Amino acid sequence: MERRKKCKPILSRLVLLGDGRCHYLEFLRNLAAQILILAICWVMAKQMDFTEFDFSNTIPTVTFYILLALAAIAYYANASLLYESCFKKTNRWIARVGIRVNRKTKNYWDRLRLKVYSVADRKLIEFLEMLIIIYMCVTIFPAIVIVHSIFAAGAFVRNVG
Repeated sequence: MERRKKCKPILSRLVLLGDGRCHYLEFLRNLAAQILILAICWVMAKQMDFTEFDFSNTIPTVTFYILLALAAIAYYANASLLYESCFKKTNRWIARVGIRVNRKTKNYWDRLRLKVYSVADRKLIEFLEMLIIIYMCVTIFPAIVIVHSIFAAGAFVRNVG
């Protein structure tokens, strides 16, 4: 018996144009707080000298690194929340595929390859959308956040000084 695939229009299968719209907009709203934290980091970094170790510079240096870590954690939390909320159904399906794949082989790379092939074969549009979102979260949005925070810090320094 021949396996029939459901043929839905591509745009109706895209998560970001359907159920994921509000999650995507929430992700974009949360970028403002990250820009603010990084702008404060840039202003602090401009005032500090990282070339020499000095105990009198300890509190600003520790504060700088704490804020930098908070910005990184905030970005990770924001990006992972977008991914998890947009792809709940697909992640459950991938987990079921993973259980079947784990029964077949114990080698990590073989399991990973089989999972990727299964998802790409059965849910190609969702797979491509996941890759695009992961690419955006890893490259484009951090670059935007960093550039905006540099401009905000520069404007702040010009206005204050």
